[in-house]
Amino acid sequence: MTEPRQPTAIDRIFERLTGVYGRRFLDLYDGMPMDEVKVAWSRELANYATPKGLQAIRWGLNNLPEQPPTAVQFRLLCRNAPTVEPPRLKDPAPNPQRVAAELARLQKVRAEVLDQHGSDDFARLAERAARGERLNPTQRTMLAAARGRRG
Repeated sequence: MTEPRQPTAIDRIFERLTGVYGRRFLDLYDGMPMDEVKVAWSRELANYATPKGLQAIRWGLNNLPEQPPTAVQFRLLCRNAPTVEPPRLKDPAPNPQRVAAELARLQKVRAEVLDQHGSDDFARLAERAARGERLNPTQRTMLAAARGRRG
C-alpha cells in the first residue's frame, strides 16, 4: 500500500481557489489534465518559493479578484503584494567626547589646508564676488566653506 502524498503549496492554492470560486475556477481547466495544470502553475510561481514569496502568495490569496485568476494573473497579483520592511534598530546616540575630539581634529586639518593653500585664494574669490563677477558653482561652494557656512 502506498502512502498518500503530502499536499504541495500548489495543491493548497488550488484548494483555496476552488473554495472561493467553485466551478468557475475549475472550469478554466475543464478537459485538461489537472497534474499538467498544476505543473504550469508551479512554473509560474517558482520565483515565490522563498519566505518573502510565500508572504506574497498569502497576500494574493487574501486579495483575490472577483473573477478566478489564471496562473499568470495570480503571479501578477502576488507581485503587487506590499513589501514588509524588517524592524530597524535605532541609531546609537553619538558619544559627545568622541564628537568633540573629531571636530577638533577636523579644525586642525582645516587650518593646515588653509595654511598650505593660503587664504589668499579665498580672499581673491571674495573680492571677485564683491565686484559682482560670476563665480562657478565650485568656487561659490569653496567661498561659502571658507566663510564657515555651507554653500
